[in-house]
Amino acid sequence: MHGCVLPSSPVAVDIFTSHPGVRLYFLTHLHADHTVGLTPSWSRGPIYCSALTKAMLLHKFHYEHPELVHVLEVGEATLVPLDEVCNETMTVTVVDANHCPGAVMFLFQAYFGSVLCTGDFRYDPDLHAGLKAKGPFDYLYLDNTYGHPSCIFPPREEARKALLETVGCFVNTHEIIIGMDSLGKESLLVEIANHFGVKIHVTLPRWQLLHIQEQPDVFTLDPDETNVHVLMKHEVTRKRILAENELFPTVGVLTSALFAGDPYADICKDGTASNVDQKLIHRVPYSDHSSFSELVAFVELCRPRKMVPLVSERNLDLDAITYFAKFLDHTPSATFVVPKSVEAFMNPGAAAASCGLTRRLTKKLLGRPGRSAGGGQQQRHPRGVEYCPSPSLSPPTPRTRTRGKDHHSGGCGRAEDALVYRGKRRWTITPDTSLAPSATSRNPTAVVCKDKPGAVRRLGPFASSPRRNTCDVTAFAPSLQLLQPSGALKPWPKA
Repeated sequence: MHGCVLPSSPVAVDIFTSHPGVRLYFLTHLHADHTVGLTPSWSRGPIYCSALTKAMLLHKFHYEHPELVHVLEVGEATLVPLDEVCNETMTVTVVDANHCPGAVMFLFQAYFGSVLCTGDFRYDPDLHAGLKAKGPFDYLYLDNTYGHPSCIFPPREEARKALLETVGCFVNTHEIIIGMDSLGKESLLVEIANHFGVKIHVTLPRWQLLHIQEQPDVFTLDPDETNVHVLMKHEVTRKRILAENELFPTVGVLTSALFAGDPYADICKDGTASNVDQKLIHRVPYSDHSSFSELVAFVELCRPRKMVPLVSERNLDLDAITYFAKFLDHTPSATFVVPKSVEAFMNPGAAAASCGLTRRLTKKLLGRPGRSAGGGQQQRHPRGVEYCPSPSLSPPTPRTRTRGKDHHSGGCGRAEDALVYRGKRRWTITPDTSLAPSATSRNPTAVVCKDKPGAVRRLGPFASSPRRNTCDVTAFAPSLQLLQPSGALKPWPKA
């Protein structure tokens, strides 16, 4: 898990799967591990994010309901309602996370106290100094990607210089393949292009994101225009680099602190290729996450009362807890009660369920509707099939009963019994041999077959109209039988 649900609230950050009580969703940035559950048909609730994240989000998912995505400006505080009637609100302050384009932190202040959720971030003393005045926080949800004392790597500026040195060793003699995630570290590519006066070859999906970010015009889709190429990080493998070397001299470069055991082991220190030309893939410890020492400094700045790691599979060990514990604020948090309007907002079905229970109890005490005068019970229908008596007039307008409501289903038929098979769409089968509107469906389900009494046959698209994905029920009339409410079968009526 890389997100959180704020305690006793309808607010979730980077969690878009079903969660009880959650109605408001906040997105820190667009990396895939923070967008699990988001789909083009998203309709679960409003999503709040930065302007750049919204632009890239709509480009990636092509939402059916883009109006659900709301922009919160970086550096500003915004009031967001916590219920349907705006009786309760919370103040949401957006802070630059210094991680990837569009990435932000969220500071929530409401009846539940003050909660800071960092998402993924790289601590910068100057950029994040203003958080000190807003603390102490009741909860700090911390990006603990490198939350271990052994996670030591240099500041970004040092790693950036090391990367330029490495690229400089090969830019005039080799093809260079740089492995990066789909989003993030774009500034490194711009710096390489400007420093060496070369274009950077990227794939079309990456180029589209770069265009949305309004990056400088130093990128190209033509691989023959340059010798510096960017691929996904997992694509830069020893096997691939060996294959490329059979055509041209090629090296790979990975920019990640995941290999930060010996930060400069693979980097050209003296400006010559002698130290590295025997290697295939060179690793530069450039990271968009905070190192352990930076995390300690950040916790000391914020002084939270409680700290929760965001990356659950990397729980803080005893050494890390010892480092952080001395910077926690040990004053107790204020107690709070969840407002009634927020409770109703978090449980919109509670009132409806209560009314339904009352109706069920009333029916049980006073008798169910539909019982005969002699106490006879209403006839039950087979599961998945609804009985639809045809009217005596021709042409009839059959009525189908769906979830307790009557709907006209239209079409032609005879004064015989009809069937309603319910799948993803309602489908009325009439015993008429002509093609009736009610006998045509964009999602046909099933009918009872004569060759196997009681069995079900699936109907595929009708051959004469494959584009509409419809089927003519009458094409199967010789093999059909009518299923009666009692469960008995009778032959399909002849025309």
